[in-house]
Amino acid sequence: MDERDLKTTAPVQVKAKLWIEVDGNVLFSQGRMRLLEAIDETGSISQAAAKMGMSYRAAWGKVTTTEQRLGVNLVERFPGHKEQGAALTEQGRQLLQRFQAFNGEVLQAIDDLFAKHVQGLVGDIPSITMEDED
Repeated sequence: MDERDLKTTAPVQVKAKLWIEVDGNVLFSQGRMRLLEAIDETGSISQAAAKMGMSYRAAWGKVTTTEQRLGVNLVERFPGHKEQGAALTEQGRQLLQRFQAFNGEVLQAIDDLFAKHVQGLVGDIPSITMEDED
């Protein structure tokens, strides 16, 4: 059987990305939420960056840019400490918790609206044919 003829009955899902911006610049996003979660979990910006598959420089840049745009410190740095090099500040923890709740509610609302308005239309498709894109 040719792989291009493979059929599947995978469920149809809706996907969305959520971010907050000011004047076209990202203020906070799902990616930055995951970065703060990783910093909180690992206690290190470099370990959080490695966990997310990004460079330390990229992670550091996202944290400092977000802090500058918000005008608050989100992460406290402890240079030279082997056990813990970074921790969320109280403002960082509050932003993370509030965005997690906001993100969760928005994604649930999207799922609910998809189920209400669209899912019956595309949910009746019995299979999807996998084809090479040319």
